[in-house]
Amino acid sequence: LGTNIAKARLITINPKTVGIRDKDSSSPVSHQLTHFLLFNLFNLSPDKYFSTLDISAAFLYAKVPSNQNFVLRRPLGFQQHIPTKFVKMQRFAYGLNQSPKEFHKTLANVLKREFITTSTDVCAYHDEFYQVLIACHVDDIIALTADPTRLQQLLEKYFKTKFTSEPDLFLGFNLVQTEDYLQIGLSLYFAKMLDTLPREMQELIQKRTTKQFSSEIKKLIFPEPIPSVTKPILQAAETELETNPDFESSQHFEIKPLEASQVMDGSYGTNFLNTKSKPTSCDHYFSEKMYQKLVGILTYIANKGRFDIQFASSTLAQFNSKPTLELFREALHLLRYVFTTRNSVYYYPKIHTKDFKVQDTPIQLNVYTDASFREDHCQGGFIILLNGHYVESKSYRISLHPANIFEAELLALKCGVQHALRIIPALNNLGQNEIFVSAYCDNEAVVTQVRSDTNDTTLLTKAYRTAMTILRNYYRTEQFNLSHIDGSINPADIFTKPMGNAKMTQLLTGSILSKTFIYDTDPKSGSDTSDSLVE
Repeated sequence: LGTNIAKARLITINPKTVGIRDKDSSSPVSHQLTHFLLFNLFNLSPDKYFSTLDISAAFLYAKVPSNQNFVLRRPLGFQQHIPTKFVKMQRFAYGLNQSPKEFHKTLANVLKREFITTSTDVCAYHDEFYQVLIACHVDDIIALTADPTRLQQLLEKYFKTKFTSEPDLFLGFNLVQTEDYLQIGLSLYFAKMLDTLPREMQELIQKRTTKQFSSEIKKLIFPEPIPSVTKPILQAAETELETNPDFESSQHFEIKPLEASQVMDGSYGTNFLNTKSKPTSCDHYFSEKMYQKLVGILTYIANKGRFDIQFASSTLAQFNSKPTLELFREALHLLRYVFTTRNSVYYYPKIHTKDFKVQDTPIQLNVYTDASFREDHCQGGFIILLNGHYVESKSYRISLHPANIFEAELLALKCGVQHALRIIPALNNLGQNEIFVSAYCDNEAVVTQVRSDTNDTTLLTKAYRTAMTILRNYYRTEQFNLSHIDGSINPADIFTKPMGNAKMTQLLTGSILSKTFIYDTDPKSGSDTSDSLVE
């Protein structure tokens, strides 16, 4: 271009493969759990702050090995004047599936010169005394340290970098960092996604509402799979549980989006609200593709950092393969709620104590679990807080269908506890060694049975006997403590059932969640506009 500036985006190899994920050539990236653990360690580190580094034209730093050949289409005129020559790549570039992975190797080799890779996340690093903590997402790097100079100087030896000591954005998160606190939000990402929608749809979404659904939900009708779909899943899960007691069935045997032929008659969501909705100004935009786009935006926001919509987005996502117009209206309505509460953020206050040492600070992981039970559908959920601040949460459909609420709550407790216990090695890798886990369940019978000295599981089926045995083993070996919590204050209720605005607000602003989540309903914009989408 005559600017002497290398541009990695100038080359595209085989456009048919661009955007198609190849697991063998995909680059590893830092886990979201690592990011939230770093946010929590900001809270516990009086002198450490975040800085970010971005590597310019990153993929061009990865050299193509001599035994690999990537031949480019010759430029116009090249063929005519030099017909016997071809263009061979010497550096990886955007458009080639292997480029992210090859750059990851290049970056890792540089970082390993002075830092140690964690065993739980190959894209997370620390120095010998845990004074520098690093997470890498391809060419985007975030570091928690009192002095980023060491990392900055190392990277500048090998790459051209953009360094920011006061970052305001990282991987979709917008960050507000002061001497006293850290706030993590998604308002900038949401605004960016909103701009990709038609103008008429944007105007509808910007109408204020504090309700996640457009009416009181009387009955949720889910796409129920036929036995030929569920039977192999159940058999495979039970077989795996027999040989691997720590196996988490809900993570590996989730029911995929179903085709119409795989669903029982009359169970496909046309009566999702058990009522008739009114037309909206955006009904003409309804299509399967547009519905999936809206649900994709909602799912990303929910999983990235808005746990309050995880149940609603999970519910809508279960109809991705065959949405209805009423479900499309509900997706738009949920986006209205997200817009109204777009300034809600996670909050991490910094501890300012003289001679405070983060490595000596006990870490308390609290996991709250819950499950809802219906004859045709069971939903599980959990939220994990570190010293009272957000780490992880999930709303999920329980694949092994329970026979009663006891079995549903038992599986939900097992899932939540196992996720909490898996966080311990990640914290160990970040220099934390004194970690305690406490679980809270609002089903008193489950709590009593898990804490029981007996081993009687005769009333349970094979899969649930295994779950009970695992939980009792964890409890008896003091890997976690278990307590009963009143259902009216259990924050995990948010992940398992639809609830009214008053109940949702009560939980989000209650004593458990208000420490870590600032629930902002944008009251300055006035009262709710009409929610009468439903007759």
